[in-house]
Amino acid sequence: MPASAAGRVPVDDAYRTFNMGIGLVVIVGEPDTAGVLAGLREGGLRGACVIGRVAPGVRGVRYV
Repeated sequence: MPASAAGRVPVDDAYRTFNMGIGLVVIVGEPDTAGVLAGLREGGLRGACVIGRVAPGVRGVRYV
């Protein structure tokens, strides 16, 4: 992978070393998911993926 211009740190090393986080979250209706993912990937966000779903349920947070 190419290194960043400022620190000359290979991108793979940066992701292993630093907390790069999620970065960007886009919330869309389920019918629009495929089209939005395709657009993000076309725009250069090759790591774009679904990270979860909003669903009715009991109050609280559940990690699956």
